[in-house]
Amino acid sequence: MPGSGRRKWIFVGAFSVVALAGGGALLSSYLEGRKLGSESAVALTPEGLCVSGRNDGCWVEDVVRGERVRKLPGLDGKVNRVAVDASGRVAAAVGSGRLAVFDIASGEERMSTTGIWGVLALSADGSRVALGADDLRVYDTSGGRLVAALGEPFEREGGLDVRPDGRRVAFTRRVKVAQGARSLFALLVWDLETGSKVELLRSECGSEAVVFDPTGRRLAVNDYHAVKLIDAETGAPIWMSDPQPANVYTIVFDREGKRLACGDGNGNVRVLAASTGARLADFPAKADEGGAYALAFAPDGQRLFAVSVLGWLPASRVIDGIPAAPPGALELEAPEPGAARAPGAPTPK
Repeated sequence: MPGSGRRKWIFVGAFSVVALAGGGALLSSYLEGRKLGSESAVALTPEGLCVSGRNDGCWVEDVVRGERVRKLPGLDGKVNRVAVDASGRVAAAVGSGRLAVFDIASGEERMSTTGIWGVLALSADGSRVALGADDLRVYDTSGGRLVAALGEPFEREGGLDVRPDGRRVAFTRRVKVAQGARSLFALLVWDLETGSKVELLRSECGSEAVVFDPTGRRLAVNDYHAVKLIDAETGAPIWMSDPQPANVYTIVFDREGKRLACGDGNGNVRVLAASTGARLADFPAKADEGGAYALAFAPDGQRLFAVSVLGWLPASRVIDGIPAAPPGALELEAPEPGAARAPGAPTPK
C-alpha cells in the first residue's frame, strides 16, 4: 500500500546513540553549538550521507548507521548553506565569508574563494558550483576559476539549480511591481555561454525549490503547497501536482528521472510520477518533526533519505519500500549534442 514503507527516525549530529525498534538509531543533537547555521544548511547524498552546516563548521554524517564520518576542513565558524552533487561525491559549503568545495569521501578541498552566504547549487557531476548572494557567480570546482557572473542583484533566498551539463543555471528573483501591489517572482534560465537570460514564468510564489530533471529538459518548481513541472526551454506547463499539507520546501528526482520526491514545511514526504504528477506514495511526518529541507533517492530507487529541521536542529529518516515508477513513465530525451548527462542517467535508445 502506498506510504506503508518502513521508516527509521534518526536525529543527526550526536555522540550518544540509542537503538530504535525496527532498526535505526536516535542521536541527540541538543548539544551546545550543534544547531545548524541556517534551517536549509543540510543536503543528502544517494548513499545516505548528510552534509550539514553547523555553528562550528561543516560535518558529514551517516544517517543509516547514525555515525559521524568527518568534519570538512577549513570551515571552523558558522556555515550557512551546503549543497551536494547528484553523484554524492562533491559537497559545497559557504560560511564565515568563504565558499569551499570538497571531495566528500576524502575530505580533500577542491577549491575555495571568498563568498558571503547565499543559495548554493552544484552541477550533476560536481564540476561547477553556483553561489547566489549579492551577485550570482558560477565557478569551476577543479581550481576555482570564475566561469560567469550575472552582474545583477540576486535574491539570496530564492531557488537555484545548475543544469546537469553545467551550461545553464535556473534561478528565481523578485520582480519590481507598483507600490502596494502583491509581490511577484520570476523564474529565469541563464545561458552561461551566451550570457542570455530567458524568463520562463512569473508567480506570486517565490519558488525556493527549483530542480532540473536528469536530462536538463524539464524543471520542477514549488508553487506553495504544490509542485509543477515545466519545459526548461519554453516554460510550457506539463503538470501540477495535488497540494500537500504545507508549502513544499524541497524537490529531488530519482536518477532515471521517472519519479520525484517532495518534502513540505511539516516534514511530510510525497513521491510523484514524473510523467503525470500522479501521487505514488505519501509518508506523513510526526507532528513535531519540522520542515523537510533535504531528500535523496538511494541508487536503487527503493529507499529515500530525508532530513527535517525543527528549531534549527536536524532529524533524519530512512524510508524503505519506495514504489516503482508506473508503466509508461516519462521517457528521457537526448540532451543537446555534446551535452553531459547526469551521473547514472540512462542513455536514450
